[in-house]
Amino acid sequence: MRVPLTFAIALGATLLVGCATGTETTARDPQPEAPAAPSALGFEMTGNEAAPLDYSSPGLPYDSVSVLVVRGARPRQVAKILGADLSRTVHPDEVDLLPEERTVWSFRRIDGGVLAVELTGYGDPTRSALAKLSAIGGSAAVVRDDIDAITRFAAATDGALVFDGDEYAFVDDPALYPDHLRSIASRAWVDLSKPLTDTEEDPFTVGLELITAHTGLTFGMAEIESTAERSGFSAPTLVYITE
Repeated sequence: MRVPLTFAIALGATLLVGCATGTETTARDPQPEAPAAPSALGFEMTGNEAAPLDYSSPGLPYDSVSVLVVRGARPRQVAKILGADLSRTVHPDEVDLLPEERTVWSFRRIDGGVLAVELTGYGDPTRSALAKLSAIGGSAAVVRDDIDAITRFAAATDGALVFDGDEYAFVDDPALYPDHLRSIASRAWVDLSKPLTDTEEDPFTVGLELITAHTGLTFGMAEIESTAERSGFSAPTLVYITE
């Protein structure tokens, strides 16, 4: 989990004061929110609960994450195309107990489609799977950020892939981005022919905005986090690089 520097400094100061005075200082864990009741299949069937995505929000507290949105789909449809094992639910905390080549995808319905999240950063769908997902309701898109900060964005429409960049911010030319996404994607683009600057925006955050621009579906940071914390289904990892 990424910890803000100011929080780390404040916590260190608190611990030093506790040692100096001979008292023990402990941090109180926040009271967890009561989770919404899932269905028998582990899907939450509620509609869109959070405000539309605030693209200025701080990054999610994960070292690795894949976020997938599929228009017009149901959770079961998405899970099957991802190759998930629907025979039993698995909590994301149990991912280390699964075989190394497995991850946990968690799902929820949002207004107009499905939001899916996995936390290894290696479970993102293949190009053909993404294209198949887009055939359900017209569009699908995914952004993945792994432990090595390699950020993929891919999008498909009506059963056909329209863009896929394993490191989409480093394409040779922004003209390679689809017309309807170019102005947004260009904000993360890094021009390697010039000295690096700090003007490029975070590619993962921009990738979330690209998902909304492509699918027309909105979701909130809170929805991503709450989806990631619920039980889901085991599915294969490292499938993207094998295709």
